[in-house]
Amino acid sequence: MQLLQAQITDTSGGDNHYAGVEFAAGNGPKFYGASAKLDVFQVSGVSNNQQSESQIFISKGTEGPKNYINTVQAGWVVNPQLEGDNRAHFFTYWTSDGYQKTGCYNLVCPGFVQTSTRLTPGKIYTLSTLSLDIYKDRFTSNWMLYNDREPVGYWPKEIFNNMADSSVVQMHGNVYSPFDEPSPPMGSGVLNGAKFTNILLTDGQSNSKLPVNFRKYNDLGEAYYGVDYRVQNGVMYYGGPGGWKK
Repeated sequence: MQLLQAQITDTSGGDNHYAGVEFAAGNGPKFYGASAKLDVFQVSGVSNNQQSESQIFISKGTEGPKNYINTVQAGWVVNPQLEGDNRAHFFTYWTSDGYQKTGCYNLVCPGFVQTSTRLTPGKIYTLSTLSLDIYKDRFTSNWMLYNDREPVGYWPKEIFNNMADSSVVQMHGNVYSPFDEPSPPMGSGVLNGAKFTNILLTDGQSNSKLPVNFRKYNDLGEAYYGVDYRVQNGVMYYGGPGGWKK
């Protein structure tokens, strides 16, 4: 499973930690989008060399080779090194070679095309929820990003080499920390105190469906972060105080 790598420059080295759910197409029909409403928190306790984010992650080619790992990602992040403050920011990300040479956050490099004047990638996000819908447009083949049914922008089909559809969708919290610092809070900072609601996956006929088959992942366990997915109503609870140190 390929998870988001930290986009932080830190000479001391560090670790990423994740808590979330994965929906894998396997040999079945592929995915053409995903949507959810994310709780947003102005979480404290994230140092200048750390990151805490929550995101929808849509990918193809996660089994490799790296040159064909393609992703589109969106959510909210507290990343002082990237954003210059300790506030929650709306973000986008993409790669077409497994984070080697292509892709970037927000509008740092050519790729994501912004169309909204209301919500800009990298903007401080002050609301308590963030509704996101990512899907492949059937006519242009671009990957579209909507917020509350309003277009934010799109990832053009030309920047990808393996994104005709998606084989894996993940929804998770992710933290990064240098080895010499305790891992930061995820989500609200309370165990399973944040949530994704209205989780839906989009099929090839543009139908949105409640996902039933899933796999939970949580590399550190509930001493630090939690994850609990409720299949019956498409809600994932996650997050925690952190504090793990190598």
